[in-house]
Amino acid sequence: MKILITIILFTFTLSLASCGGYPNRDHPLSESASIVSGDSITIPPLSFPFRKFSCLDTTILEAQQKHKKVLLYFTGKFCIFARIMETKVFTDSSIQSVLSKDYVAYAIIIDNRSLEGKRNASFQLLQFNANSLPFFALLDERGNTIRTLSFTSDKSAFSDFIK
Repeated sequence: MKILITIILFTFTLSLASCGGYPNRDHPLSESASIVSGDSITIPPLSFPFRKFSCLDTTILEAQQKHKKVLLYFTGKFCIFARIMETKVFTDSSIQSVLSKDYVAYAIIIDNRSLEGKRNASFQLLQFNANSLPFFALLDERGNTIRTLSFTSDKSAFSDFIK
């Protein structure tokens, strides 16, 4: 069991290193980084907010009530590739329209060292057999995985993914 935990933590550390690494505490986030405020995460300069994820059951219940699918966005405050997607892909008006009309969307931050960050990283690994940032999972109203996607800066590829 100790070996398995060590392997999971080592793999998680490698994913952080490939996505901008651990934060340098002496330097503030750049202007393009995500801003966390209360229960929502606003990704400048977007008008479409990803809300902060807390519980899969609550997310599925909301999707059922609104008759929408779920988009889970595994991201990190210090992930360069996530910032690229946020500025190049999520700014597209047709993508924002589909997301707001068809999805309940939640951001799941996994690159902090808190218990919540570790729990979120384990959730991604165990639920989707993935350990990368950014990572997207589409779920139906019952919580079944429809499909997943890792980093892409191609708007048409992401658009195809959410349709």
